[in-house]
Amino acid sequence: MIGACSRIFLLLVVSLISFIVEAEEELVLRYDPSGSNSWVPYYIQGAENPGILGEYVPHLLAEAGIAGKKVVLPAARMQLALEKGEIDFDIISPSWLSEGEQSKVIFSKPFLKVTEYIVTLEQQNSPTTIDSTLLPKQQVKSYQGKVIGTVRGYYYHDDDTFTRMDFSSERELLLALASGRVKMAIIGEKTAKYWASKLRIAIDFPILHSSGELHLRLNKEHQPILNMLNEAIDALSEKGLIEQLSKKYEGDWQGAY
Repeated sequence: MIGACSRIFLLLVVSLISFIVEAEEELVLRYDPSGSNSWVPYYIQGAENPGILGEYVPHLLAEAGIAGKKVVLPAARMQLALEKGEIDFDIISPSWLSEGEQSKVIFSKPFLKVTEYIVTLEQQNSPTTIDSTLLPKQQVKSYQGKVIGTVRGYYYHDDDTFTRMDFSSERELLLALASGRVKMAIIGEKTAKYWASKLRIAIDFPILHSSGELHLRLNKEHQPILNMLNEAIDALSEKGLIEQLSKKYEGDWQGAY
């Protein structure tokens, strides 16, 4: 009888350990820090210094007490990977998404402001030049129906109002502007300034395309851990980590633009 009780106790202990291990495994979040390996200064794939998000996300997960696994995917696969559960979260601004797309997921607190512009060559004199004196709703008409340079797989909340011409990265968009393949391109402000400086291309920012903040975008099944992630974002905000990383990655080129 004692032996039988011991075996039962041992089985219970093994079952408990298995349950704990499984619970811990469920807290390993797979994520993609960027749909592009050229999203400077936010993420730089394979680099010793991987960019603002490349450094921020591991700090965030560590602060939350959650293990993470980086999964690098092409931009075109990001949405499908999230829906299929191949990754648990990515990083995006809701301002890039339609209301319907926003309703399918949950978002963490914001942690970094981002702005996208319709970018043109400096002092461009052509029929497609945008009048920056117009109000935002009027400005849309300035590029409505036009061919706009975009990054393959990226989201654009109003891409039903213009014709996309996709390129592999923001760097390629700047080169396309310089060569005249496109007259306008949608690019994030910091990224555009970085590549303009590196490639020595003079550009203008005649119209704000979107303004928002970056959030973690998660499947709705992760609602139970959302508070943990939000608390970690608050803690890192108090430490000023985003500001430190922004200065680190913008310091060597910002003044050159």
